[in-house]
Amino acid sequence: MAREGLRYELADTFKKALRQKESVAAHGLKVGTNGGEQCVDVTVQRLDEPGPLQGLVMIVFTDVAAPVIAQAAVGRRSLTSSAPRLAELEQELLQVRGEARAPRRNANLQEELRSANEELQSTNEEMQSTNEELTTSKEEMQSMNEELHTVNNELQAKVDELSRPAAT
Repeated sequence: MAREGLRYELADTFKKALRQKESVAAHGLKVGTNGGEQCVDVTVQRLDEPGPLQGLVMIVFTDVAAPVIAQAAVGRRSLTSSAPRLAELEQELLQVRGEARAPRRNANLQEELRSANEELQSTNEEMQSTNEELTTSKEEMQSMNEELHTVNNELQAKVDELSRPAAT
């Protein structure tokens, strides 16, 4: 949450400082105050030195005198001198619009992820049920196999007994 006049410049300066990993400054920003306006310079620096502040960001606000612009100079200013500022404002507008759309895209992605997660949970439950059925079948087969071994051993004993010559 930043005061009027700082929102976009501060966010842009903050992002640049994180990307460039060095101190970034914005000069002559007009900040809305309680019923007035104040000019400040903003310096943003990422703290990379080892210690308890490592990974944090330091933001320094410095008061500066408001530039005095004569009315005659304002009248003489050409359109070409305002073109870079106009391009910068258009770029900021595009950026803000993109950021405004991001939550909607994120909401759609979250809904798709929830749906996919529910499908995976359902499939997982089906697999667990199938696994339990297979375990039961395996146990039944082992029981039948033991019974067959027992019957086979009994039959083998009878075959052996019948194969022996009868002792008379």
